[in-house]
Amino acid sequence: MNPDLSRRAIHDPPSALTFLGIEGGATHTTMVLVDEKERVLGRAEGGPCNLCLQADKEILNLWKGLYSKICDFPARTYPDQKIQNPKSKIQNLNAVGAFLAGCRTRKDEQRMLGLLKFVWPQARHVVGNDTLSAMATAFGDGNGVAVI
Repeated sequence: MNPDLSRRAIHDPPSALTFLGIEGGATHTTMVLVDEKERVLGRAEGGPCNLCLQADKEILNLWKGLYSKICDFPARTYPDQKIQNPKSKIQNLNAVGAFLAGCRTRKDEQRMLGLLKFVWPQARHVVGNDTLSAMATAFGDGNGVAVI
């Protein structure tokens, strides 16, 4: 994916629904904000995010820092609307999905849900491990075999 993709002008008005995806692994974390038309509104990358190896405070600081980067992208112009910056999307965030390394048990899932609800209490939440997100990316709704 082109790293400047999230900085391009969007020619259609933004959707009222927005979704935040977080994929965290042993080496880096990617956070992407999209609308219901799957248009990228913001994207940021940072350091590792492993539920087994990092304390809650460290994970929260990483997430907040990445989200801040998304919200601080240069202003964009949306025709027929007065939205000049995706910061206004903070109140409209509908769902957050986080898939992290180290999320292996029900207890891990509950811990991650608690962290998501702390940062984004108004949104719906879904959690899982980074293997699930990799498989979903590779196969979508279809069947497949991954050779590692």
